[in-house]
Amino acid sequence: MPVNWYLALLLVAGCVALGDQLLRLRWSRGGFLLALVLALAGTALGWALYRGMNLPELVPMKVEGKDFPLLWAVTGGAVLVGTFEQFASRRRRHRT
Repeated sequence: MPVNWYLALLLVAGCVALGDQLLRLRWSRGGFLLALVLALAGTALGWALYRGMNLPELVPMKVEGKDFPLLWAVTGGAVLVGTFEQFASRRRRHRT
């Protein structure tokens, strides 16, 4: 995987993490960093699913002449961050 792909994954992960923070309407540096790490893992997971299952790319983005799976990277990041947020909020509700 070219270096530019890693930069594209990091950019997508940053966008997903920022979107998570904006949707929850609360901002914290630790929360953003956790969302960024989860989104980065999710974007890598989405990319791996795209490549492993030969899924079609609906929103192609060219990186060094090859298609980058933008839609699958965003979907993987959003699903992983959203899933973690659901479990974290459920745990907070049970504590109070």
